[in-house]
Amino acid sequence: MSAIPQTPLTGAAEFERRVLRALAALGRRTRLYLLIRGLALTLAFVLSAAALQFCIDYLLVLERLPRFVLLLMVVGIVAFQFRALLWRPLRAGFNPARLAETLERHHPALKDRLLSAVQFATGAGRPASVPPGDDSRPLMEAVIRQACDDARQIRPHTLLCGASARRHFVLLLAIIGAMFAAGRARPVLMQVYIGRNLLLSDVGWPRGYRIVLEGAIGGRIRWPRGDALLLAARVETTDDKPPRQVYLTVRHPDGGYDERPMKRVGENRFHCDLGPLDSSMTVRFVVSRWGTDQTSEPFEIEAIDRPSVRTALVRVTPAAYTRQPTYAFPAGQTSGEAPAGSRLRLEIELNKPVVSARLMCGGGEIGPAERVGEQRWAADVEPVRSAVYTFDVRDDMGLEDVRPAAFSIRLVSDRPPTVRVKLPGVGSMIVPNAVLPIVAEFEDNWGLATAEFEYQIDRATATSQPTPVTQSLPDFEPHQTRFTHRWEWDLAPLGLAPQNRLSVSARARDFKDFGDPNEGRSPTQALRVVTREELLADFTRREQEQRQALEQLIRVQEGLRARLGAAAV
Repeated sequence: MSAIPQTPLTGAAEFERRVLRALAALGRRTRLYLLIRGLALTLAFVLSAAALQFCIDYLLVLERLPRFVLLLMVVGIVAFQFRALLWRPLRAGFNPARLAETLERHHPALKDRLLSAVQFATGAGRPASVPPGDDSRPLMEAVIRQACDDARQIRPHTLLCGASARRHFVLLLAIIGAMFAAGRARPVLMQVYIGRNLLLSDVGWPRGYRIVLEGAIGGRIRWPRGDALLLAARVETTDDKPPRQVYLTVRHPDGGYDERPMKRVGENRFHCDLGPLDSSMTVRFVVSRWGTDQTSEPFEIEAIDRPSVRTALVRVTPAAYTRQPTYAFPAGQTSGEAPAGSRLRLEIELNKPVVSARLMCGGGEIGPAERVGEQRWAADVEPVRSAVYTFDVRDDMGLEDVRPAAFSIRLVSDRPPTVRVKLPGVGSMIVPNAVLPIVAEFEDNWGLATAEFEYQIDRATATSQPTPVTQSLPDFEPHQTRFTHRWEWDLAPLGLAPQNRLSVSARARDFKDFGDPNEGRSPTQALRVVTREELLADFTRREQEQRQALEQLIRVQEGLRARLGAAAV
């Protein structure tokens, strides 16, 4: 097969001017019409889908996940329509040969001459209607001339429906105008639609009702954990019609969900008692209305722990005179005894930082506590009586410990020294020149400061009250907790006479340096001074009394023995 001549064919220039340019203009107009139609139909579908999406979300107030699924569906369908109405039509070729073929289908009388002439003039190849071996220039030029004559009788642009293009253009302008008008008329509504259904935010729809949670700051209420929570909501309306019913929906951190009716209090106020708050939660208010109920934006209820004592410690520093070291109560023990005059250091560790802590006793304030750590506080006190102490702590929200730890301290008074005086083998009567064996015993739990012996002579001839005589005991050293002194006391230097009375005792003091002094005394032992004859007569009398008592016991024993013998027979 010979090649198509490369030299210009006769009539090719006129064919290009009359036919090819007209076909090129037809291609451009066809593309424009398809673009207008595709944009109009695509935007119409987008507007319809957006309106449907708007209505569904506005009436049902969807959560984020359903709105995300709905957005995926809308985007998928819109993408499919865009591909069908715009992408594929505009990608189709609009070359002269294809346009010529389209014209011949609408004008059968051309009998492929127009398509053949286009292929000859553009060098696209042999037409299917030209038999092989028939590549003569006269034939091609004749076909081109005939196509030029036929082109005078047809109008290519009649293939397009101008009225349809105008309708689609008007529809396109109407859609754009409707979208612009909606944005100008209801800008807030459009912003909420874009935010909820395109950006998937949780902004609420503007409604006829506005629900205000009393006490909320920035959509949040911070409430003490364990305290009873009463939520109060106020419904503000654009008209004067109060809502029929308001419900409270509660979503817990574990995913639990429940709904509770609220009690009307007044015309537009509603209450709901949630009881003790155990954990944080998210609540919404639902207003009953026609169609789908209106749901408010979410409010966060944050459970805040009250300040509470986690650990407590009591340190006791006894009074200096006791010479005892500082000691602490066992861990966790807040009740116990402390020696009077001690200094107490009460320490607590809290579950959270606080801004202030004060030591309290009996409803009154003793003084501020000292911060010794991020969550540790301490206070020093010198109690004068047994008492119960607590810490009044407050955090940055003003929350206090409603069940404070109680430090119950019972003061143990320092007992006076214990003093005993013994006169071994001595009765109540003595002779003037007797030698008395004396044992003086002293004892104190914290240590003795003094140990003294005291006697007093009451003479029969005295006209005034006798003055006691005090003597310090030798070998005594301060701070001893036990001291015993034994000696033989010769009474001859005292110049005693019969009918005199001698009283002996001992006393001691400890180192207590506050309040009344601690002094211990032994019982006073009174001795009557008699003559030697009176003492011997007393000895004889007591001997006879003891003998009679012994004889009586012997008779009782013999009687018991006789009865036991008779019973055995």
